[in-house]
Amino acid sequence: MVRLDKLKNIDLCTGCSSCVNVCPTNAIKLERDTRGFYKIQISNSQCINCLKCYKVCQLVSSFQSRNDYIQQIFCTINKDVLIRQKSSSGGLFIEICKGMKKMDINSTIYGVEFDNNLQVNHVGHKSIDKCQAFIGSKYVQSDVHRIFSEIKLKLEKDEKILFSGTGCQCQGLKLFLRENNTNLDNLILVDLICHGVSSPSLWDDYISELEKINDKKIIYYSFRDKSISWAGINPKVICEDKEILKNNLFLKSYGIFFGNLALNNCCYSCNYTNLNRVGDLTLGDYWGIPLDNKLNDGKGVSELLINSSKGFDLFEIIKGNLEFFPIQDKSYIQPQLVKPTKKNIRASLFWHDYQKNGYYYVYNKYIKKNKKRLIKQKITQFKYRQKPFRPLQYFFQLINLRKK
Repeated sequence: MVRLDKLKNIDLCTGCSSCVNVCPTNAIKLERDTRGFYKIQISNSQCINCLKCYKVCQLVSSFQSRNDYIQQIFCTINKDVLIRQKSSSGGLFIEICKGMKKMDINSTIYGVEFDNNLQVNHVGHKSIDKCQAFIGSKYVQSDVHRIFSEIKLKLEKDEKILFSGTGCQCQGLKLFLRENNTNLDNLILVDLICHGVSSPSLWDDYISELEKINDKKIIYYSFRDKSISWAGINPKVICEDKEILKNNLFLKSYGIFFGNLALNNCCYSCNYTNLNRVGDLTLGDYWGIPLDNKLNDGKGVSELLINSSKGFDLFEIIKGNLEFFPIQDKSYIQPQLVKPTKKNIRASLFWHDYQKNGYYYVYNKYIKKNKKRLIKQKITQFKYRQKPFRPLQYFFQLINLRKK
């Protein structure tokens, strides 16, 4: 038997699930590896050597769909300030969802949401009300599993589909649909300017420790609470008794690990950190916005890359609900539009320590005893603060952080 993991290093598997969905005998499953990332596991006893998994694996396939569209790039914000306040950047994605429903009321929109146990899953919704759960970034590798097969069946019934995800997830879906000769005319892909994904098991342990420390179940989590700043690591947590937790060191710890210590190994050699995008639309934060620009009010600004005529048609539907202007220079360039996130030199040691001693141990070793990064983040937050700004309050926050 020829096995997929003999051809390529299985450690670089993105967990996109294309091979899981294409396998005719269910010989391939997505399971968490020793670091807690979704990776493929192959049952030799079930494999019939059809090699379909090879054809849809982005580590093997060189397939790249041709796109002659001249890319357009915009700075955008949602005119609805309340939506923008809840969103991670400019509140653009929910407007894209609404635009998709205007295109076709029966369309299905796929995005990422938390379930009741704060697990991060890819799901599809037809209702805009349910799509509200997609608002806000979730910095955890999502559970995709059999979503691709579901999308294939809907496309074969001539339904319109919008799928949002990382570059590797979007590419995995395209490869799977191509192998099944599925018409992609009714599919719109929205990919993200992706820093990388962190481990679902690390996330689970973090939430477990938070609940243990506070002796309360967590019912709500936001990675980026804009009441402090649009920039940086600002989680907000609501417990079952309605107590709100935010702005403490342990609460920030998962986001700090996500920086470059705890990413999936494939993220450090990502093939999608460039301007040759997989999606029809690409979304990210517009960190290059000038300080004196009227849109830079600290509530978040999006950059939008329009990569295809399908993406442009959708933008035309929603642009009346946006404030936007074209970006003519290179100020939109984020590091992940140029190259993958650089691996921290202590990443291997971090995983060794975490697997051996658990979450609280690595929190103490890598964060509690090292405040330099947090102080640097505070300075960054100054630039992207919400107005009005209270400088004395900000100054004393910095002083207290150094004393902790």
